[in-house]
Amino acid sequence: MIFRGNRLICLFTALAILAVYSITRADEDRQSGSILDDIPKPVVTYPKDTPTPDADSEPVTKLPNERRFEEGPLLAKDFQMPVPDPQPVREGIKMLANTHTKIRYTYRYQTKPTRLSRTVATATSIEIFSLMLRDQSWNAAPDNAFLMEHEQGHFDEAQIGAAAARMDVLKQAFVDNSFKVVGQTPEQALDLLKAKIEQAMKPHYDAMSAAQKKYDEYTTHGTNKARQIEYRKKQIERLNTAVREANAFMIKHKLMKEE
Repeated sequence: MIFRGNRLICLFTALAILAVYSITRADEDRQSGSILDDIPKPVVTYPKDTPTPDADSEPVTKLPNERRFEEGPLLAKDFQMPVPDPQPVREGIKMLANTHTKIRYTYRYQTKPTRLSRTVATATSIEIFSLMLRDQSWNAAPDNAFLMEHEQGHFDEAQIGAAAARMDVLKQAFVDNSFKVVGQTPEQALDLLKAKIEQAMKPHYDAMSAAQKKYDEYTTHGTNKARQIEYRKKQIERLNTAVREANAFMIKHKLMKEE
């Protein structure tokens, strides 16, 4: 946890790796264009939370090394960590890249005293999103289109997880109204509220971690091209559906504005 005054950032790390290809660069360049043409592109929008003017806290600002999903497909310049020397080896395979992705949440809250000298803390706004950390992500072959496509799959998987968390956690908070806690002191009330949100987020952290592992296992870290293409097609369908459903939910409950 990282606290900044009355603001909280909860970060979750999901590492994405890719194995070295056994084919030559010339073969990669020749194949990647036609192969990648078969993979559809996501058509998603990025939801914004509806600000609450009278909240006690302010949204956490973007970190300098933070690269949010809303900024578009991954680019070579996003991988700013130096390539490790020697490059890591996993399961006997030399790694070519590491995309450091996270699901992050920020929230606003209100605190009010009660007649019994206690404090009520309520979440008034929650934003949940996926990101990658540039300074913790590296790529030994950034010009390799197929490699970049695999790494994008890890980022897309993080966004699928963020969309699922967004719909579930915001339902608990603003439809079920379950994120209202009472503490003996303001500090205790805020600790209880933080724990409530973290408890709601944990299943989504676990689900994203499992999804990232499944992606690498099925595609053999992207080296099985047929399976990589097959998985990416289904993954992008899941991404579009997850974000579309999350956006529809938020608009329905007036948690975001329809653009």
